[in-house]
Amino acid sequence: MRACTNCMLFFSLFINLLCEWSDVSFMGDIRGVVTANIEDRFRKLAMKKFGYRKGSLSQALEEAICQWIESNKIEGEIEVEV
Repeated sequence: MRACTNCMLFFSLFINLLCEWSDVSFMGDIRGVVTANIEDRFRKLAMKKFGYRKGSLSQALEEAICQWIESNKIEGEIEVEV
C-alpha cells in the first residue's frame, strides 16, 4: 500500500511541476441551466461555426464566456489571462 501512496505523491508533484514549467492548463467545469430555446439556438450556431464534432460546444461556450468577461470588466479589477 505504501508504494501506491508514493506513486500518487510523485504523480501529483510531477503534474504540478509540469503546469509551472509549461502553458498547460487543466479544464474547468461550469454547469448551468438555460431555456430550451437558448440551448437549441446555441447548439445550432456552435455546430455551424465549429463543425459537428466533439468539443464544438465547449469551443463555442469558451468563446462566449471570454466575450462576456471582456464586455463586463470592472475598472481596477485584477487582469486574468483568458
